[in-house]
Amino acid sequence: MYLGFSDFEGNSGLLERYGTNTVEGTDLKFNWNFNTEFEAYTGRFFSLFGLTENLVTFDGTDIDTIVWNDYYLNLDNIEGDHIISPYGSKQVESIWMTLDNVLAESVKIKLELSDIRDNKCYQYFTLNPGENTVSWDFRNDKTGTIDYSKCKLFSFIIERRHLANNVSNPAVGELKFHQIGFETDQSYLVPSDNTQLLDLIQFRAFQYFIDYVGRRQQNPPKIPGRKSGLGDPDRCGRNSVY
Repeated sequence: MYLGFSDFEGNSGLLERYGTNTVEGTDLKFNWNFNTEFEAYTGRFFSLFGLTENLVTFDGTDIDTIVWNDYYLNLDNIEGDHIISPYGSKQVESIWMTLDNVLAESVKIKLELSDIRDNKCYQYFTLNPGENTVSWDFRNDKTGTIDYSKCKLFSFIIERRHLANNVSNPAVGELKFHQIGFETDQSYLVPSDNTQLLDLIQFRAFQYFIDYVGRRQQNPPKIPGRKSGLGDPDRCGRNSVY
């Protein structure tokens, strides 16, 4: 089930049928109800760059699924390869989130990254009742191996029970996500004068349009004179995942 787009213009949606979510102010409220299903799970995925897939027809009758594996985010160089950043290349070191566990008991959540070949790495975190801040150093603290230069999805997963990983979550629950984002190996410096400020604005404006038309190596970017009605599936912002 698709649920709109992230700040990176990637689609997002639910994993399995047991979860529901709504937007409450600026928060993403996620509820689940496993009923009596002990092997059930749910969650939400976020495409890190562009669409994951969509249904198309070329003859009006047969429907095919197109997978957009040409669109991904390079976590080793988040600025992209088409332009050279005056601030140096930046590598994503961790994913962090702030959220509330509304329940009076702890919940074990699984965070997962996937690349375009569906290789996965993941880690579990325990959420105590109330406010929680989670920071995942996915390069060092993980299970599994992925290609960081071609990352496609970030997901959070709630499992009802997973004995091998000591997971036993409540059948019914609610989480409120305030923010999900990246931390890089370098900080962005505040411009010290008007010249540096203008340089930064120029760079970011140019980068925005480059990202709008695509980062694919086999499709060098051409900045359009006007916005297409369809748009390119890999338009990218410079904000948080959520």
